[in-house]
Amino acid sequence: MKRRALMTYAGALAAAAVFPRIVRAATLPTEIRIGYQKSGVLAIAKQQRLIESRYAPKNIAVRWVEFPYGPPLMEALGAGRLDYGYTGNAPPIFAQAAKASFLYVAAFPAHGGNVGLVVRADSPIKLGGPQGQDGGCRAGIERS
Repeated sequence: MKRRALMTYAGALAAAAVFPRIVRAATLPTEIRIGYQKSGVLAIAKQQRLIESRYAPKNIAVRWVEFPYGPPLMEALGAGRLDYGYTGNAPPIFAQAAKASFLYVAAFPAHGGNVGLVVRADSPIKLGGPQGQDGGCRAGIERS
């Protein structure tokens, strides 16, 4: 990702993180709580302190909260323990299905490089043909 694009994304993410609090409150927040995972644009923004540099002049602290994967991040966002979170495609879909209230502020096109179908070694599902078969993921699909 080019530096200019990263700066644009990070700035948009930071602005989106603080916007809901500004609308609800007459004063600026003193802290923005951002949920992130070890990969992605927020991990880069955190490492380069891009968001902190934008809000330090306004005396707004940035607190980074790391999550191992998306569903707990979405749960923390829904419970009000985060102001902003960045996660993959599936967790927000499951959260929406559970009637969670949140706002999408940005979306990045998926490239498929970090997505895979995992089956047990003795599974009858073979590469190239799982149509109509039962599958699973970390959360959301159960066999009945």
